[in-house]
Amino acid sequence: MIGVTLDDEALKVLDEIKMQKVVVSHDIKRVARTKELDSYFSKEKDKIKRNTAIIQAIEDGYTQAEVGKHLGLSRSAVSKIVKSVYSTPDSKRK
Repeated sequence: MIGVTLDDEALKVLDEIKMQKVVVSHDIKRVARTKELDSYFSKEKDKIKRNTAIIQAIEDGYTQAEVGKHLGLSRSAVSKIVKSVYSTPDSKRK
């Protein structure tokens, strides 16, 4: 080690940092999963808003399976939604 003594609080913070997932998108690194899945999805049934929230949750590090389970959809259904959003001609996400 480097000879530095850390108190319990500092060790706890380091443990939390070690558990964080980093997402790289467009050459930008950021910590993933800073929000709970509930916060992505409103109670509305609007599919466009839901699909946008699905993309955001996946870009923030959640898996298609995790998003699908939260919404009561299969991973396959989530995959199809993601593909449809990315295949839209005017999509800025390509």
